[in-house]
Amino acid sequence: MKIISVVRDFEMYDRLVRNNPFNKGADFSCFDNRQENLGIPARYNQFLNGYDFADEDWLVFCHEDWEVRESWQPLLERLDKNRLYGVAGIRSFRFGRSVYEQFAGCIRESQKDGSEQIVRGEPIFSPQEVDTFDCQCLIVHSCLIKEYNLRFDENLTFDLYGEELSIGARENYGIRSCVVPLACQHYSRGRLSQRFTDGIEYLNRKYAGAKRVYANVVSPSMLVYNRKKHKRLKPVMYRESFLNFLFSRKITRSGRMQIKICKLPVASIKNVQIGVFFDKKNTGFFLTMWYIY
Repeated sequence: MKIISVVRDFEMYDRLVRNNPFNKGADFSCFDNRQENLGIPARYNQFLNGYDFADEDWLVFCHEDWEVRESWQPLLERLDKNRLYGVAGIRSFRFGRSVYEQFAGCIRESQKDGSEQIVRGEPIFSPQEVDTFDCQCLIVHSCLIKEYNLRFDENLTFDLYGEELSIGARENYGIRSCVVPLACQHYSRGRLSQRFTDGIEYLNRKYAGAKRVYANVVSPSMLVYNRKKHKRLKPVMYRESFLNFLFSRKITRSGRMQIKICKLPVASIKNVQIGVFFDKKNTGFFLTMWYIY
């Protein structure tokens, strides 16, 4: 396994990535971006253009502020090498004039200092297919990169390059993307900027003939789609589903899990992990966030 990162904060990178005991045994490729602040896709392509494809490795492209919290080996041993993988993604389906988008995967998010932790999604226990996944961690086998000569789009600098990889692989080669069950924490809550909005417009121009509708984790309301074919798509109407109204949970700043029923707090529990009983059949449809278009 090779772990590739673009770094500006080396203290964080060393703590979360390079010296992480769960990454022990991996090879690390690190790009120092403190002086020449190149876009992340350009750095990742530098790695791929210099990689010896006679070797066969799992390639993990991750942010300096992303931390894995369990062993890689059991997961990698059972993954299909012909797919792209991430840890947080969005899947969708059409119903009439509407497109329903669902977050898939389970990740812990926080500020850079670890404060304000929240858990997004619900536990999954096998890879789940998605349309796109977030850029914080991308997992791909070198043989798939070699077969299709996959590269990152350098017109995108710091946003949406993971989503673009998913969309291009699906539209051009029929390669599916999945999120995987992997305990991890992203020390970033994410934010929208004009650069992100411009990136969505760029992707809509690039994939004007897209066969499917694609959303993204940061703002599912920003879609990539064939605007002639799907011109009757509805805008966002609701941010929460009835299931979320009935039941919700979050991690408070003090580290306690707060549980609400019908928006009313009913329990506050410390050091408790929510287990498999939430979704015994692993359907991914129980107690999840829905976005309706």
